[in-house]
Amino acid sequence: MNTLLIAAIAAASFGITAQQASASEYCYVQPVYCAPHKVNTCEVCRHTYCRTAYDACGRSYYYHVTVITYTDTYSNGSAFTYTRSFRS
Repeated sequence: MNTLLIAAIAAASFGITAQQASASEYCYVQPVYCAPHKVNTCEVCRHTYCRTAYDACGRSYYYHVTVITYTDTYSNGSAFTYTRSFRS
């Protein structure tokens, strides 16, 4: 009789512990995801080119185009390079 009582108490306490453990699985703290943000923009290269164009009458004229290459650096270490052209 004594052994049966001890077994019942042990089973009941184990059941509570298992129930608490299963409840704690739903309450864990999830890590917060932060999207990478731009840290720095750096001018890599700048060139100016002379271009030729033609007007409606067929006469040629010259103009300058400046091409600038930039690199954006992000907080996760990635980099993105792009080029912009400006007529000067």
